[in-house]
Amino acid sequence: MGKNIVIFVMSPFRNNSFISYSDRNRDFQETCEHTNEISLKYISWKLKQDNKKIDAVYAFVSEEVQNDLERFKSLFRDYDFDIKAIPLYNNGNLSGSFRSISAMADILQDYINNNQADVCIHIDMTGGPRHAVMLMMALIQMIKFTGAKVGMVTYANILKGKTEGIIEETNEIMNMFTLISGAEEFAAFGNVSQIQKYFASREDISWCLNNVLDAMENLSETIKVCGSYESMKNTLADLAENIRMYEKFYWERKDTLSEQELFFGKLLPTIKNEYAEIMPDNGKSATPIQIIRWCARRSFLQQAVVFYTEWLPDYLIKSKLVEITKKEIIEDCEKAKMEWSSWPIYLFRSYVIPQKKSAQQQVVNIDITSDKLTYEDLQLLLKSNLSANEIRVRIRNKNKKFEEFIQNIIQFNKKITEKNFAQKVKALSDDDPIKRVLKKTAPTNISFTNYLNRRIKELMSATKVILASVEYSGKALCNELFDLDNVNKKVNTPEEKGENRVKTFEDLLNSNALKSKIPERDLLDFVGQYSEYVNQWRNKFSHAVSNNSNKENNLSITQAIINSVNLIELKE
Repeated sequence: MGKNIVIFVMSPFRNNSFISYSDRNRDFQETCEHTNEISLKYISWKLKQDNKKIDAVYAFVSEEVQNDLERFKSLFRDYDFDIKAIPLYNNGNLSGSFRSISAMADILQDYINNNQADVCIHIDMTGGPRHAVMLMMALIQMIKFTGAKVGMVTYANILKGKTEGIIEETNEIMNMFTLISGAEEFAAFGNVSQIQKYFASREDISWCLNNVLDAMENLSETIKVCGSYESMKNTLADLAENIRMYEKFYWERKDTLSEQELFFGKLLPTIKNEYAEIMPDNGKSATPIQIIRWCARRSFLQQAVVFYTEWLPDYLIKSKLVEITKKEIIEDCEKAKMEWSSWPIYLFRSYVIPQKKSAQQQVVNIDITSDKLTYEDLQLLLKSNLSANEIRVRIRNKNKKFEEFIQNIIQFNKKITEKNFAQKVKALSDDDPIKRVLKKTAPTNISFTNYLNRRIKELMSATKVILASVEYSGKALCNELFDLDNVNKKVNTPEEKGENRVKTFEDLLNSNALKSKIPERDLLDFVGQYSEYVNQWRNKFSHAVSNNSNKENNLSITQAIINSVNLIELKE
């Protein structure tokens, strides 16, 4: 069974101050001579309704009321609990409040640690000096923060004539602070848990408010998991529509709504204003640039970096701010991209313009001088237009797995006609290297069979189709299939990589392979920054390897992201 604690600030006794108290329903009635007495007896009575009892009582006691403590305890000689005094420092003056709260917090924490049970803490707000209510409110927030449960919060109010009084539970007023702090958390951090906690136990909230709370939760989760632009756009649209419906509902039905819902309605305009920058405007969704900038300004730094990395290349292409005019560039990017990525991301991060060679230059005498075959050697061979037999001669005794692969291609080619190529490939086991490289380079917008039929028709040779797929299957798969040797290549710094990307895009612009609505200098500056920032920040944030997460660096990243996205935003 759980434990129940009561805390209060003790008042002094008053002469001839017997008051007859009752609760609102007059189910509980008691005549008491001390202000705090009624709350203790009411809490004890209320707990008995559920076969519970008060297990401990702690009273803040100032020097002024110290002499009254024993007299106060005598009022409870028939009750099964002890009242322990906690000093109000500085004789209960405001300047001693922090020390008093800290002392009580330590005692409560010790009690919780020493009792293997759930502890519920009840608060009497009635007694003490004028600032006692402020002290107790601070204590309540501290109790909630530690995870302990706050039970009844009571206040004894003396009615006119000073012979009768009423004992009331004021939890709803205290819970207003939960609702306000929840609204602040959602506005500032996108966290909806406090608001959910406030409304979780309420059954009298409207269906329309429930829809708003669900939409707020969906947005909170989308921000946390760094969702796609489409999911963010749809979630924002859903929240905007539910807020619009609720505003109309609120003013039409406000006479029938609960006090708590009416109070929340007063907070909603502030929440709406905090998200106005990324909410749909007249049916027009916020752009990725606006959402990234909004995240950066609110210190959602991981989200800003991930969205910057993953959203912007696709946005620039889909919005036609950047347009690729040569189909073969798109095809090359489609073949080389990672399965989970997109061709625009590959274009901005990695695409290199192939070197043009005459047919005579393409067939050259290539010798592999290293003892073991490297990925760079492999790419050189595949780009050289050599036949499978010519490649086999050059790699002899340098890589057993790739030798076997070439031999298998030669044997496989003997069984192939243009009509049966797709059928023969599909009949291979899923882990066959031939099938794996062909699968890796197959586009997602057509079936695998159609892709194979198209490729064999274009190249008229199964060997050429397979070798071309190996060329574009990527380093990771080639290393996995063939155990290629690693060479100590010079690793470019993020700045050098950015400079290389700028040079590639300059060449694309000069050859009219790329057109841009963004001013050329701004686009090139963005391309360099994008490459540099992705290489500097993306992995650090996604894989938790950053050692420079201090305020100064975070502010620098925030401003860099904002400046970068501003380069590609066209002013209307």
